[in-house]
Amino acid sequence: GTGSAINGWIVTANVPTGTIYRITDIGGSPTLTAQKTIGVGLGHGVNAQFERGVQNWGIVLMSTGGGTEAHYTTDGTNWTTVLVNSFYDTWGPTWFCGLALDPHTPGQAYLSTLTASGSSVSGSPPSGVIMKTTNYGASWSSTGISCGYMKAGAIVLPYARPNTLFHGYRTGSGTSVHRLYRSVIGGAQTDISPVVSGHVYGVDGVVKVSNQNPTNRQISVADDDPNYLILVGTSVSANKRGVFLTRNALAATPTWTTLIEPVTLGSELYLGSYFVNRSY
Repeated sequence: GTGSAINGWIVTANVPTGTIYRITDIGGSPTLTAQKTIGVGLGHGVNAQFERGVQNWGIVLMSTGGGTEAHYTTDGTNWTTVLVNSFYDTWGPTWFCGLALDPHTPGQAYLSTLTASGSSVSGSPPSGVIMKTTNYGASWSSTGISCGYMKAGAIVLPYARPNTLFHGYRTGSGTSVHRLYRSVIGGAQTDISPVVSGHVYGVDGVVKVSNQNPTNRQISVADDDPNYLILVGTSVSANKRGVFLTRNALAATPTWTTLIEPVTLGSELYLGSYFVNRSY
């Protein structure tokens, strides 16, 4: 529509600086207003989310050589920068931080970060963990939910299942395997990765290496039913990426349908998806 309501946000990440922009009047005469300049380095991963019910609350994450930074606003104008921790990938600040804002609890959000500094290409890369804020991003504490090695490249908190996180992580170094997990907050974690022709497909997270997919939209869940999940999945062993759908993501062993056949990394025309509801 038209008017002065906040309609959206864009974050640019051009080296050496990026900018957080607010968009107004998308349906009429769209206008971009610069809100904050952020430091960006080559290969740094940037992720941004703004809660759709509280449009003035947003968090922008930056994975840097100094750790994980969170820029947050509660009024859509004034921004505060917080260093979540100082752990980073010593090979390069390459790993994208997953981020999910809770649509039901104002001020509550989840991100992925490291538990120590170390090289992602070593035999024993550092581990990752999902952290939580209850004060809009001012402070963060561990949930105890593991990200395996490195960070979860994507985190989704289903609208209709706020006690469950869908996320991905890496299970090793070198020819590592990316996977998709379902974690009940305070409960069990289950590997629900699709397997196609003997190859496991999961969530990617690195932004420095070519043909990688750092977008948080690798996982998308229907608003009206958390069983309906789409994964833009990557397989290291197959060197391919495809799009997969499950209609029973909460089952002990979900069944998967291939929506787009996997193709060689770099030749695909997609990186993410958006699943509104089951009437697709």
